[in-house]
Amino acid sequence: MPFFAERERLPKAAIDPCLGDARLVELSEIVAARDWLSLEFFFEQIDNWDDQAHYAGWVGGLAGIEDWLADIVLRVDQGTLAPLLLASRRISMAWEIRGGPYARYLSAERLLGFHDQLQIAELILSEITDAEPDNAAAWSLSLKTAVGLELGLEETRRRYFRVHAESAHNLTAQFSFFQRLCPKWGGSLDLMHDFAKDAFLSAPAGHQQGELVAWVHLEQAGHLPLARRTWYFRQPHVLAELEAAAERSVLHPQYRHGPTWLVGHNVFALAFHFAGEHARAKEQFKLLGPTVTASPWADFFFDEPEAGFARARRLAQRWG
Repeated sequence: MPFFAERERLPKAAIDPCLGDARLVELSEIVAARDWLSLEFFFEQIDNWDDQAHYAGWVGGLAGIEDWLADIVLRVDQGTLAPLLLASRRISMAWEIRGGPYARYLSAERLLGFHDQLQIAELILSEITDAEPDNAAAWSLSLKTAVGLELGLEETRRRYFRVHAESAHNLTAQFSFFQRLCPKWGGSLDLMHDFAKDAFLSAPAGHQQGELVAWVHLEQAGHLPLARRTWYFRQPHVLAELEAAAERSVLHPQYRHGPTWLVGHNVFALAFHFAGEHARAKEQFKLLGPTVTASPWADFFFDEPEAGFARARRLAQRWG
């Protein structure tokens, strides 16, 4: 009876599209109002390239803004922000056409539309980086066009190092580059593990890079049958890496509450859930409350990310 009473007190899990970030709420309202001056002011207040790249990428995911941005780009008095956001929107439109990073068997029509959008974004971004070679947000977005247009590992690496020169621990760029290193994009398990480990160890304690370590294991386990995922995560070396990454990032006293900090807790909650480490998962769920971020849960539970989160949380509550 106490067990069921405790379960009933758990708040209902819900996806927060703004990732628990009040600035994203503000940003969505600004874009919905088509308030360009406020949008410019918003980005002027962002003082680091990692967050600039993150917020630019998020704006790109907002449907129906491409014509508005294109009109602003045509104004002669505008700088590079409007083109940057338009490129971001074109990239998002490309992936919407493609159907996500796991889509295979594309029709010729969809593949053409995917490449057309990416080529428009690539042209815009190359003009920005020619004018502003230190624009790490533009270089970060260009990693996505390099992956989608299959420009090769060396070219993608070159772009990543342009970001790194201006923003050494740019999680947004690191996540995009990590995607290129995955086997599904022609990389390898060794490449993605080595990169995640290096990014994690070179970042200061309390930064979010530990999340990359969890992501590479989720990526590898994601190709295994469901029954094999627990076995994979229970391997001693995998558990040791996850624990070390969590202690130095999401569980560190100085964990940086950047705009995607809740994603970090969700990623580790899922990884520890698959490992059957319910006590460690429970730590993450306590920090999260009911807040689900679509990624990573939607990557594994597809149309039911909230349900997947809720099941994992119940198990953690019961056995942790």
